Amino acid sequence: MDRNLQAEERRVVIGQLIPEFHKLFLTWNDEYSSQARDLGAIGETVNLWRKAKRVKAAMIDGVDTVGWREPLRVILFELICHTFLLLFDLDKRAEAELTQVSRNAKRAMETSVVPGMVPKCGHPRCIEHEQVPYNELDDVAKALYQMDTEEEKHDASTDAG
Repeated sequence: MDRNLQAEERRVVIGQLIPEFHKLFLTWNDEYSSQARDLGAIGETVNLWRKAKRVKAAMIDGVDTVGWREPLRVILFELICHTFLLLFDLDKRAEAELTQVSRNAKRAMETSVVPGMVPKCGHPRCIEHEQVPYNELDDVAKALYQMDTEEEKHDASTDAG
């Protein structure tokens, strides 16, 4: 990719789009977070799917968006908002699962599941972040590591079967 284009993307995303999303999120947060609490992850997934279908209709299927209640740009910001709320829910679930594990079981899991060092970010295949002992990861990185390794185990068992 052209370095000038890449630099412009970074400047626009970080300097304009993220601050714009931040303002919209603060406006929408009361409504969306109460929906997320009431409906949970299933409801947020449904909200994501509704927004994604509209984006697909406009961007891939060529549906004319004139007359839509919300402009496509707003729908994309809503899609991001629902994605963040779903990530928040996912992290809360992972945190809850981690706190349910006893200290002894957690210590055994850390030593038996992850011998040696792991990337600080928690992604097992990451080569960009420094390597640290598993027990030095913060809770979010541990949750990421556990989700990724469980997904790998599931994929391996599916491929084998």
